[in-house]
Amino acid sequence: MKESGISKTTAVVIAAIVAAVVVGCVVYFAIPKGGGGTLSQADVESFFETADEATLVEVAGNVIPQEVLSGASNAPRKVTIGAEWFSIIEGTSWTQQCQTALDWLLDEYPNVEAVVQTEVMPDDTIPVAERMIREKDADIIIANTEFMAIPLKEIKDKYPDKYFVSQTNANIETGRNWIRYYAKQYQSTYLAGLLAGALTKTNHVGIIGAMYDVVICRRTNAFVLGAQEANPKVQVHMLYCGQWFDPPSEKEVAETLIDQFNCDVLTQQTDSGAGVKVAQDKGVWYIGKDADFVELGWDDWSTVATSFVVNWQVIWERILKDYMAGDQYPENLYFIGMESSVMTDSGPLITVDLKTRDKLGIDSISEKSKAEAGKKIIDLIDMRRNQMINGTWDPYMKEIRASGITSWERDNGYKEGDIISPRGEMPTKEELLTGGYLVQGVIAPKS
Repeated sequence: MKESGISKTTAVVIAAIVAAVVVGCVVYFAIPKGGGGTLSQADVESFFETADEATLVEVAGNVIPQEVLSGASNAPRKVTIGAEWFSIIEGTSWTQQCQTALDWLLDEYPNVEAVVQTEVMPDDTIPVAERMIREKDADIIIANTEFMAIPLKEIKDKYPDKYFVSQTNANIETGRNWIRYYAKQYQSTYLAGLLAGALTKTNHVGIIGAMYDVVICRRTNAFVLGAQEANPKVQVHMLYCGQWFDPPSEKEVAETLIDQFNCDVLTQQTDSGAGVKVAQDKGVWYIGKDADFVELGWDDWSTVATSFVVNWQVIWERILKDYMAGDQYPENLYFIGMESSVMTDSGPLITVDLKTRDKLGIDSISEKSKAEAGKKIIDLIDMRRNQMINGTWDPYMKEIRASGITSWERDNGYKEGDIISPRGEMPTKEELLTGGYLVQGVIAPKS
């Protein structure tokens, strides 16, 4: 149709309404036509195929009540989200939480629908995205790992009216319609670290790590800073499995951390529930990652002290709103945390938090672990959480000293104990997203 003063979306909606009214009349009454003939249904259909938007609006004004037209002009834009998940959904903390965020958007926005593909590997990223666009007319492609982000860069210019949305680990390249995102999960892992440092009786805390990765470094650093603040004697051990999702290896690492390193509090930087089962069997405390481990049914409060969670819908809703508004130059690098939220019926849902069965913050911590940690630490967790919600404090405002363990530190000339970031100075968003260092005090394999 030709351009006019109204949007194409509005014209299409009006056209559909007018067509329903007029075609309905044709069927029942046979509308008179000049020259004594009648207007057939085929004539009406032809009219709507060839008429420009201005003509449609004129016809609509004659046959449709103004309140109906107003509703049509304000109708939300239909949007299809294509979700590319790197793993299965059930049995994983990361992808299950991504799916939970997507489901929230679908419930919140009736005009939005989604198509989901799981177990997408790097070579599959582009074919899957293009199939979603071709077959489902997907408007926004969301990928939940960085290894899918880089391939999507190759097709962003081919589909200029689409948004390609993908997680960033260390690569923070962006494009006009190539949007990168991550959440400040380290803020909630810092709170978890405070709790872990207070709970340990052996002064040994363990982390089941996936691999050397900037995201793992950033979250681990904040966890260690919290544990050290609560307990200056604590030692934090991290061993790698080699994969994000590898239940047998995660189980083996958990057992090693307990049996060989004397860890009596565990957490993870992996995606399965294998570690928490080991903790239950061994009788040690566990802190869940990404999703609420109690709500997932992986264990209960007798083993899980709390979980640190991420609510991706806080970021994705902003991107969705930009798309529905037709923004051709949306914000394209998101890195937000506790200072940001979405509103729900039960109040604000912040980007990252501690959570157990709809209980947030210190309320999410089991009563038994609260008693063991002590009121002083619980109050500190509550204070720091409120400070981060208000945007007045951040774990990375602490003095950051190098561990000397990682290749990033060696490549950038840092030795163990060197100051990477002085106390009171907040690193930039770009520095936090790309800094592949571990803080002094982490005991982990060299990378």
